[in-house]
Amino acid sequence: MWATSDLWRCGNSGGILKLDIIAKVEAGEKLREVGRFYSIYESTVHNMMKCKDVIKNTVQE
Repeated sequence: MWATSDLWRCGNSGGILKLDIIAKVEAGEKLREVGRFYSIYESTVHNMMKCKDVIKNTVQE
């Protein structure tokens, strides 16, 4: 069974997609992972980390 743990954090923005995937899994349909799903929170944290690294590198120079 395809794991949907990344989608649980998507909140309202991923709710419809999450329900569609769960319905397909329960129906026994084969799913293929096309890409990684990022929640808004994960994207924000990722961007903050990139900014922090850029600032840190700039200050060191």
